[in-house]
This record gives sequence, structure tokens and C-alpha cells, in this order.
Amino acid sequence: MVKAPLVVGYKGEIGRFILLGLLEDMPKANDIFCVDVNNSDDDVLERIEKSDTIFLCVPLQATATWLRKFRPALKGRIIAEQSSIKSFLYEDPEFADLRFLSMHLLFRPSATPVENRSGMVFSDRMPKAQVKAFGEQIGRALRTNLEFLQARRGPTYVRHDQMMARQQALVHRVLLSLADSLEDAGSLNYIGQRVCELATRLRQGDPTLYRMIQNNPHLEAEMEAFHKRLDCFPVDHPLRRIRAKPPQKKGRR
Repeated sequence: MVKAPLVVGYKGEIGRFILLGLLEDMPKANDIFCVDVNNSDDDVLERIEKSDTIFLCVPLQATATWLRKFRPALKGRIIAEQSSIKSFLYEDPEFADLRFLSMHLLFRPSATPVENRSGMVFSDRMPKAQVKAFGEQIGRALRTNLEFLQARRGPTYVRHDQMMARQQALVHRVLLSLADSLEDAGSLNYIGQRVCELATRLRQGDPTLYRMIQNNPHLEAEMEAFHKRLDCFPVDHPLRRIRAKPPQKKGRR
């Protein structure tokens, strides 16, 4: 399916990982194009014209700006965007005619063993069969299981952002807060050490990216549900699962 990929931002964490995977998987290296911030606009346009699939691996905060800048040349091409939050792309009328095929690698390549790699692919603008075929090809190239994400009702990008409000924004906030409490407690047990290690890994990431992850529009609902779980924690049966259905978000931006 992907025959002439362009990796935008190939020197970054995700872009470098995708480029190396494509180089290993594709028959000819000269079928692969790449650009970064050091390329001129003419360089970028030339490579866009030669590509069929664009892996957009620029920082989250730069994604919309890049799309606006090169939008006329992007029509008809698959844009495999890598943003941690998707709604700002799918809900922007300026991008309504772009063929987004959304990816999300749920790990940091430089710090995650192969056996722990996972991710997802989906699109609200492309046929399911095409998205599945893309996921199989790129998953093989990246040695990563890319799950095909679907929504039971409503747009899939909304389900993605709701999941990330819990799995990213909420988890990050809880881990960092808990680690701050544990680090003042002196000696740590095994679980406490693991919590602090995960918090250290988070602190080594991009602060701007993590700040934007915390601005996920669905985080407020997840925080409410988490506080309810804490409030109704079953002290007499501490290992029992706590079922607390997250409240429905009132409207979307």
C-alpha cells in the first residue's frame, strides 16, 4: 500500500523510528523521502509531489501550522499524522478535505523494548480495509502491533482522545503526583521504586508535549471519575475492582 513514503521530521523521536523501520522493510531506499526543519519549502514541496503517503512527525504544537502551510499540495495523499490528540485536526474545517490516517505509537521508541511496543491506527476519512492494510504493513516495518481502532458510535477520533485522556493525561498526572509523595518518604519498596522510575521517564520527555496532553478536552471527566474511585475505595476489600463509570462530557469543543 505504502510505495513512496515521505517522513516529515525524520530527526525526531518518532520520525527517526519510522524512517528506520521503512528502510528495513521496503525494497529500495531511494523510494523513501524525508525532510526536516533544515529543508526549504521548495524541498518539501518537491518531495510531497513524489510521495503517496506522508508520515507527519512534527511536534504536536506544530502540526496544524505545517498542514496549513502545505495544504494545497497535500490533497489526495494519505497523511499518517502522529498527534497525541486528534480532535483539533478532524474538527478544523480548514482540513476537512485532507485524508488523515491517524497513528499513535503508545511508547517512546528510544526507551521501550520491542516486546512492549503497541499502537493504534484509524481514520474517519478512509475505507476500513485500506486502514487495516496500512496498519499491517507499517506494524510489520516497525515491529509493533498496531491495533485497528473503531468506535461503536460517533467519530473514532473522539474515542481516541477519550482513551488518551485516561491512558496519558490522567496516568501522567497521577504518577507524577504520587512520585512526589514517595520521594519524600525515604526508603522505597519495590512498587514505589517502579512508580518513581516511571515518573523519571516522564520528566525526561518534552514538557510542551506533556502540557498539551494535559489540555485534553476529555480529562476533566476522567478526573471526576478517578476522584470518585478514590472516595469509594473499598477498605474492607482493597483488592476488589472499583467500578466507576466516567461521567459524560458536556459537549465538545
